Amino acid sequence: MPETSYHISSLTQDYFNRLVDGNQFRGFLRDQVYQNDRAEYLTISLPFDKVDPLAVLEIYGSPDDFQFYWEHPNTELAVAAGEALHICRQYGRNRFQKLRRETAKLDERVVSYSEIPHSLAGVNLFGGASFFDQPLSGVWSSFGNSSFILPKWTVIKDGRFALVTLAFPVNHDQDMDELIRQITGELDHFIQFLSEKLDQSIIFNGPPDSPLSFRSTESTSARQRWIENVDHAKDLIEQNVFEKIVMAREQRLETDRRANPTRLLHHLRKDYPDCFSFLYQVNEQAAFVGCTPEKLLSIEANRLYTDGLAGSISRGKTATQDEILSRRLLSSGKDLREHQFVVDSIREKLEDYSFEIDFPDEPGIRKYANVQHLHTPITAALHHSADSIALMEKMHPTPAVGGYPQDQALPYIQQLEQIERGWYAGPIGWMNRNGRSEFAVAIRSGLIQPNKVRFYAGCGIVKGSDAEAEWNETELKLVPMLNALRYAAE
Repeated sequence: MPETSYHISSLTQDYFNRLVDGNQFRGFLRDQVYQNDRAEYLTISLPFDKVDPLAVLEIYGSPDDFQFYWEHPNTELAVAAGEALHICRQYGRNRFQKLRRETAKLDERVVSYSEIPHSLAGVNLFGGASFFDQPLSGVWSSFGNSSFILPKWTVIKDGRFALVTLAFPVNHDQDMDELIRQITGELDHFIQFLSEKLDQSIIFNGPPDSPLSFRSTESTSARQRWIENVDHAKDLIEQNVFEKIVMAREQRLETDRRANPTRLLHHLRKDYPDCFSFLYQVNEQAAFVGCTPEKLLSIEANRLYTDGLAGSISRGKTATQDEILSRRLLSSGKDLREHQFVVDSIREKLEDYSFEIDFPDEPGIRKYANVQHLHTPITAALHHSADSIALMEKMHPTPAVGGYPQDQALPYIQQLEQIERGWYAGPIGWMNRNGRSEFAVAIRSGLIQPNKVRFYAGCGIVKGSDAEAEWNETELKLVPMLNALRYAAE
């Protein structure tokens, strides 16, 4: 086997050699692959060097194929994945039920080998879903109403630990020695390629000298139309049609060059380490990218964690201003009502899946670089029958991105917004067969296309909302994406 670069640790090398030479792996292939007629895919996981997964994606990711990235810096979890081996994609109504059936069938057809026991080893599926289950148009149609991917390669950094997983199609007619040569050859190529490119990228792959230039193509009447639509929503609230509705706007931009999603993400994750950074790229024509403060849910060891996050105000320029603004938010009747809708809705949705739901009586403040929100952390002990897809379906959408009551508010969203949300404000994240999953709400996000970008921002409309103030809130929420876009030039 070729000698590896200094970038690859001796630990990874030892596990690689053990995989190549060990009888344990041959026994696994014989029993779990060659004697299993249902086996269609094989995944191999082993410890890996603690390299930045976003750097791996930049180096190894194919620009015209599937790419996925996920990171929450404060929890020290980062995931990069690429090249679609199997696609679970659904369209239209009942998308989550269809997804559950398809992923269950896929799970029966995948066998996994890992050199170490870890809850992130083996099969991880990456993807998300649109906000609505209605047919999507234009570039959004390539995303599907829900799509989850089994990738050919995955690199995960979980605190001090990192691992790589490669997935292979199974050919039962292939000789075992030939299969082992294929597996070890691809693993070796993956390791060697990264080692060589990490050396080169330091010198040759720096950012461009000039920032990305862009201009808005938003209609000059967009602000006035927004104000009229907010006033219409307030009239519906006065008529008791619903108590809250979330309205979003779309800012369209033209860029002088293609925006690079990984460079945009790199800037976002540095400035907003408390947020979930994500990328879901279909191909070179479409990438959905964002940095969201809102967790939909995470599951580990039969315990669910989520956040009530609604009600916002700007940050202060001084510590005193910041404290005054925080206190103003905590005493704002309008924002407290909006926040309580979210907490009540989450509690109601979890009651059928949990025997214990915990949250504080009053919200606190969660601060980000440019905004602060009312925040209530919520945990739930789950019944063993609860699964990630069922909970994702139940939790989506929260009142923070939809409305309250949900059934009354949702039908009015498209009428009032007059945009296509696509995957904006939908669930995005990952899940696996080991009982772990994590999904965020895809706000503070945008759709990247060649020389075009669409950024999205929304806010909750309740009794007492001011249309001008709500427009200004969306402007504030667009700032992180607009600032990061300047650093995203190819």
